[in-house]
Amino acid sequence: MSLNLSTWLSILILIVVLAGTFIAKPADKESYRKAALSIFGIAVFFCWYYLEYYAGIARWSGLVTYLGLVVLIVAAGVLCVTPMLKRITTVPALLLLGLFLVSMFFRVGMDLPIKNRIAEVSGYFHTTNPFFLHGKPVTGLRHEIKDRGLVFNLPAGWVEKQHTSGMVYFEKRSADKLIAELRPGCFTKTDQPVAGADFGMSVLADSKTMDWYKYCFIGHDQYQCLIRGIALRAEQPYRIRWSWSKTRRKTAEQVTLDFVFYEKDERTLQEAEYISQSLAPLTGSTPVQNCIIPAAWLL
Repeated sequence: MSLNLSTWLSILILIVVLAGTFIAKPADKESYRKAALSIFGIAVFFCWYYLEYYAGIARWSGLVTYLGLVVLIVAAGVLCVTPMLKRITTVPALLLLGLFLVSMFFRVGMDLPIKNRIAEVSGYFHTTNPFFLHGKPVTGLRHEIKDRGLVFNLPAGWVEKQHTSGMVYFEKRSADKLIAELRPGCFTKTDQPVAGADFGMSVLADSKTMDWYKYCFIGHDQYQCLIRGIALRAEQPYRIRWSWSKTRRKTAEQVTLDFVFYEKDERTLQEAEYISQSLAPLTGSTPVQNCIIPAAWLL
């Protein structure tokens, strides 16, 4: 069975600390081991863990990323052979151990907000809203989907349908030609950081027939993201997919909508933008535990 990087690092740290006990010749070996293990633990399992996450967002190369790991390990090693650490006693060693345990508490209990905050400071989020409504203003009536915890404004011309699975969705047609579909998601509580979330598009992202990109910005104290897919080849039928989400920064509560556009129609795109902008959790609703999506909607 192959060992992952974390396992190898744990073994390496243990070997280094045991070797350091003999090389550094500390006055109190037991306190030194506690302190050294805590320093390496904080460096690798907290600092490196989030540095690696930041590197993925910032698109660092693999070489630069692992150089960061080397720097952290070397810095921890240098700190462990300083005269101050060689003379460390029980109380300071226990304080360092406590600091390591606190860092692990934050990693386990605060991982999601920490990663979202890292994404914010890294420049991952754009500063502007990608949606700019042009032409004749769009208006619509409030529409609620109570079992999904969603509310949004729906312009005239979007007709409610029911999928064979029982799911409600909406169609926009012109002279019996299908122009677009609106497929409601759910009001949920996410456990994924925004920068790593695909909002159910993981199956589609592997497709060789569409070009995908993700655009996120912060507005109204929410992380708002659009994943858009466009047919790659000119000979393919016109097809654009949108997955639109809004995630509350403080609570990680999220609402989602999907659109599929089958015909090029500027007015329909404007209406989809308007619907997306009006999307919100239904007042008084609680997050849906299991948001079921028909398998056919993933194709």
